[in-house]
Order: sequence, then structure tokens, then C-alpha cells
Amino acid sequence: MDEATDKPIESADGFSSSSRDALVVESDKERPVLAKMEKERSARLKAGEASGITDQFDKPELYESQAAVREIGLDSTVEEHWSRFSNERQRLTELSESRIKDPAERKQFQQDMRLLEGRMDRLQELYKKQYEQQGRSPEEAQEMASKQSQDQVSETLKQVGRVLEAEGDKPLKQSERIMVAEEILHHAADPTTVDQGSHHGTCHVTTVESRLYTRSPATVAQMVADVALKGQYKSVGEPEVTVTLDKDSLTPDCEAENNNYPTGSDRSFASQLFQATALNVSWELYNQHQDPHTDFHYVQLHDTAVIVEDSKDPQKEATTKDANAVSDDEVVELSNQITGKDEKRFLLRHGRPEDEKFTDVDSVETLCERLKEMKEKGELPAIVKVDCSNEPLFSDSGGGDAGGSGDWHFVTVTDYNPETGKVDLDNQWGEENDHFGDRALDINTVFNLMKDPAHQDPEEGVPDRGL
Repeated sequence: MDEATDKPIESADGFSSSSRDALVVESDKERPVLAKMEKERSARLKAGEASGITDQFDKPELYESQAAVREIGLDSTVEEHWSRFSNERQRLTELSESRIKDPAERKQFQQDMRLLEGRMDRLQELYKKQYEQQGRSPEEAQEMASKQSQDQVSETLKQVGRVLEAEGDKPLKQSERIMVAEEILHHAADPTTVDQGSHHGTCHVTTVESRLYTRSPATVAQMVADVALKGQYKSVGEPEVTVTLDKDSLTPDCEAENNNYPTGSDRSFASQLFQATALNVSWELYNQHQDPHTDFHYVQLHDTAVIVEDSKDPQKEATTKDANAVSDDEVVELSNQITGKDEKRFLLRHGRPEDEKFTDVDSVETLCERLKEMKEKGELPAIVKVDCSNEPLFSDSGGGDAGGSGDWHFVTVTDYNPETGKVDLDNQWGEENDHFGDRALDINTVFNLMKDPAHQDPEEGVPDRGL
């Protein structure tokens, strides 16, 4: 909170430092950022009305029905993209009124819809930089980015609606689906709410989850929606892999079952589904690379997690220990499996041989240059590999008590200010351990976090693969 203005501090990604405050905000205490977003929404509505598009279903020929929006591409008009967004917002608002019975949860849900809509301009700015890097003119990049940002939000709302409107009790109960729908939207509205909880060895998939919610929320929303509705997910990378979650992994664990909006460092049920699925995608790729093929599988139990040697026999825990470490390559591969892209160099690490997949940082100057470049090109957040025996992460972990602490760890850098040298760092151990705004870290501190104080062989210190 900025004491001089009494306003929430916003990072480069558009997230308020107070976005994790009380779940329900009374009308006389609504965050200033929400008022700003409402103003921006009104401006967009007026722009749509000037083009003959209102906030209702004014172009039914574009759609098969109000509940099933037909896909439209970047060659369509801005008005068509805005109309699609308006329809999805209207549909999800109506679904929330009929499905979410608790008034406080319903109010939080609709507030998250406004917060997600407020991210549209930030997404547009991100995509514009990417299109300009592809050689598009500023005008063309602006128009394409506008359409893509609207589509991302529209598709995210659509996926949340899929979960909310579903019937039956398999693979999830209706109450569990409502929980997942609320949490997908909550994380999409503010990706810094994604945490690993007390689950050791899940920091790598948690940073991938948070980064994708920031850059492509619809991608994560569809993945979690597919798992919530079918218990299964098919990746879009090369090679494609299909994973099916077991009954235990599809049941809220000891943290996820507590409430629909976990507080502190607890992991949400939506994040449990994402992380269990992502870990199994990683394991399946590992299995396929073995000769003969193995059948390792990640299982999330109520109080812990295990790796089993046979996905059809959850009781057969793995005895092989040399396969318990996830490599840096697999973090990058996992992200690309989910997005279908071939992104490189978004993972930053220290003291490694040069590899085009990563950014190898051997000095503060190298770190400064790469973070500045990522910001200018629209490549943030960065996933950064750190040793949490270094400060301030050692103190943040309570001296080694946090999930995944006491070893190598992954965090995300959401913003960098080249003028001040300050770095906004999102740590997956909960809000109190994030470093934003006044708690942002100096670039020298971040560089020191990336170093191994014991100078151990980095290959011996990689984070556990889901253990």
C-alpha cells in the first residue's frame, strides 16, 4: 500500500498489492483499482455501442447459441471480438447467479470477473510487444494484440463456464466443480495467488502455472476444466501425451478441502489439479524416454503425495530414487507441452554451460540485461532457479519449514525496473513471502539467490520431481 496515496501498488503485470485482501470488499471500501477497471470497461462499452455492438447479444449470426460461442479468428473485426467477450461475460454472470448460492462467494466471483477484465489492457500490452518482435508495424501489432487479449479473457470465461454449468457427480461433485470454477477465475484475475502450499517438490510446476496464468490464462483454464470434467488431459506439445488422474488426485487434499479461496500459502483445488496433471505429463514424457518404457505416476493423497511404479496400482510406491529429480530441460519442456509453443530462455539459472534453452547467468550485468530484454520483448514473467538457503528466502521459509525449502527452488520474476534495479519476485510460498512494491529485491540480491553457497554440483541439487 502506498502510504502517500493510500492506493494499492500495481506491478508491471497489473496486479494490486492488496489483491489478496479480504475476499469480500464492502461497497464503501472497494479497491481504487476496481474503480479504475470499471471506468475502463465503461469506455470499452461506449466504443462498442458506437460501432453498433452493445453489451447484449446483438449479432446472433456470429454465435451458435448464448451458451456456445463460435470461435472467431484474428482476421475478424475488433467489434466481433468485443461482442464475443460481452456474450461470455453475460453468460458467466448468469451462471454465477444460478450456481453459486453463497452470497459472499458469488460477490467474490463477480469481483474476480472485473479484475480479469481489468487485465485485458495489460495482456494487450504484452501481446503488442510480441507482435512487434515478429516484425509487425505498431498499428498492426496494436490491433492484433487488442483482439488476442479480448479472446484470452473471453476463452477464460468460457472455460470457467464449462465447469460451472456441468451436471452430475463424476469425476467431481458439483460442490467441487464450483470450487474449481471459482479458483480458476481467482487465479486468472491475479496469478500471484497461485501457491504450492506445503507440497514439497512442486515449485517447478507452480511457477509454470503462475507464468501461464499471467501470459495465457485461457490455456490454463482449459487444462484445468478438462481435468475437472473428464479426469483427463491431452497435451498439445510434441509428442502429444495423454494423462488420466487417479481418484485420489481428483479429490481435494488436506489444504484444498478447507475453503474455496485458500488463504496464506495453502494451495487451491484448481492448483492441485493443474500441478498433479503437469507432474504426470512430465512423468509420462520421462516414461516414454526409457527403454523399456516405465510407468511412473504421480498420485496426490490427502496428506501427502507419492510416486507409484504402476499407474494401475496406486499402492505400489516407487523404490527407484534416481528418477526423483526434475531437470531444467523438463521445466521448459513441460511449459511447451501445455502451450504448444517452442519458448526458450525464460528459465534463468546460474553457473551453467551455455544452452539455448535457458538463460545462463554468470554476473549481475548478465542478469540485468536479460531481465530488461524480457520486459521489452514481452517475455516476463521469468522462472528463476534459486537456492533457498540464501537470504531472504531462508528467513521467508522459517528457517527451512516452507514447502520445498532447504534446497534448490523455483520462483517467478514478474517485473524489473532497470532504473532502480528493483525486482518484483513472486515466491510460491504464499503472499507473505512475495517481494513486490516496497519489498521488491535489489538485483544484486536476486543474483546472490541464484548462487549455490556450498558450490555443490548443480546437477546434485535440482528440485525434486513432485516429491
